[in-house]
Order: sequence, then structure tokens, then C-alpha cells
Amino acid sequence: ELDIPTDHSVICTIAHVEEHKGIKYLLESASLLLQSRNDVSFLIVGEGSLKEDLRKLCVVLKIEKNVTFAGERSDIPEILSLTDIFVLPSLREGLPLTILEAMACGKPVIATNVGGVPEVVKDGVSGILVPPGDPEAIHGAMIELLGDTEKMNKIGSEGKRICNENFNSRIMVEKIEDLYDSLVKEKIRH
Repeated sequence: ELDIPTDHSVICTIAHVEEHKGIKYLLESASLLLQSRNDVSFLIVGEGSLKEDLRKLCVVLKIEKNVTFAGERSDIPEILSLTDIFVLPSLREGLPLTILEAMACGKPVIATNVGGVPEVVKDGVSGILVPPGDPEAIHGAMIELLGDTEKMNKIGSEGKRICNENFNSRIMVEKIEDLYDSLVKEKIRH
């Protein structure tokens, strides 16, 4: 359906297609990667005001054949199942749910070292952290993972473990209850 060759590695991002999500830097890194290999497809999931500009950038970079803009999707688990590497190149970020979804699916993550991301993605353990706005760093991380299936699997399963231990719904409810308890006790004390 997405017209991605079955023998390609798929590198995916799921984000609002806006300036602060840094998708331009992912496309620039894609251009670097596609100079040395042609067996990789890039999947951009999401809508936003920059979509047409980014399509034009793909043409300028001569990578449009390897980049699919999938728009808004409701089948994120299916999208992630065909993903080999998840990249979130944001310039600023809170705690992005898409990273947690990718990690929960056991996908290795490359993400920028911004906002709440480093709380979830431990560099070299459950993902690779790169500086924001740095296509060369994203390119280096993609080369590193694509060249080492064992590392991809190890990082993916470690991310899944971290997600299960820290972000499943039961644990999140317990953390919220603990927070409420501590706030109530604090209020009673004052």
C-alpha cells in the first residue's frame, strides 16, 4: 500500500510536519545515506504546514523515490511493525509518545537529545541520542544501526524492556497515585 520495496530497510518518523519536529534534518541525513546505498526507504507519517516544502526538498535532494509521505494514519502499530529504525529529529520536545510507542514495539530509536527524550532514550542502550539540527549525526547513527543487526535488536529489546518497566499503564497509574498522595500529605502538613 505504501509502495515500499520489500527488500528495503524502513526508517520511519511519526510527527506533526512542523518546523520544531526537525524533519528537514532527517531528510538531509537521508540524502547522505542514499549516496552510499539505495536499499533504504524513509516513511514520514503525519500532517502539517511543512509537508509541501519537505516534498520539494526531497526533489531538490534527489531522494523523492525513497521517501514516502504517508499523511495522518490510524494504524500506527502496523506502521511500526514494518519499521526497522524509528527516528525523531525534533528541535524541541516534551516526552514524545511516538518514541514510547516505537520502543514498546521493540524498535531501535534515534532521537535528538532534547526535552524529556533523554529520560527515556539511554544513549547506546535503548537508542542513540544525537544533537538537534545535525543531519551528519543522524546519518552516522543510521549507518551504525543498519550495519549491525545485532545492535539494532539489542537496542530494540532494551527499549521495550524500559518501556514495559516504566511506562505501562499500571505503573503510570501508581506513579500518579503516589504523586497525589504526596501532594495531599504536603497540604495536610501546611
